Amino acid sequence: EGAAGSKDSNVLVPLILIPCCVAVLFTLSRPGAELPAELARYVAEFIGTFALVFTVVCCVFLGSAMWNPIAIACVLMVMVYATGPVSGGNLNPAVSLSLGLVGELDWAEVYKYWAAQLLAGVAAAGLGAALFPSAELVLAPVAPFMGCHAMVAEMTYT
Repeated sequence: EGAAGSKDSNVLVPLILIPCCVAVLFTLSRPGAELPAELARYVAEFIGTFALVFTVVCCVFLGSAMWNPIAIACVLMVMVYATGPVSGGNLNPAVSLSLGLVGELDWAEVYKYWAAQLLAGVAAAGLGAALFPSAELVLAPVAPFMGCHAMVAEMTYT
């Protein structure tokens, strides 16, 4: 029962953390927000990316195959709507790179967005590792697929 009780309490963390992130983002996006606009963009990207990556981590460790895509899609939708008015809602270094390549985002901004997004991803993964220390995870393609197939799928759908 100890392991099951621990697993149930770990599910509460994203249920508490995600709404808190959304509340901070909506506070940042209101007209009289306290943070300077430039800093608010990076904070928004950090919080949005953190929430998304943390949701993916929780789904990998605790979720079900049926509900994982729905949970991730819902968090992505909410984070894009919440961060959109503040930072554009990139939430992914590949999106920031694409915007830099087409000239919609200055390269200095791309690098700052990357820093915020990568820090958020590492922080979310670290929190996930701390919450699920005994969880064993092997991420690898399942036969008949190989690593090159996974790379093509990632590049295509990102």
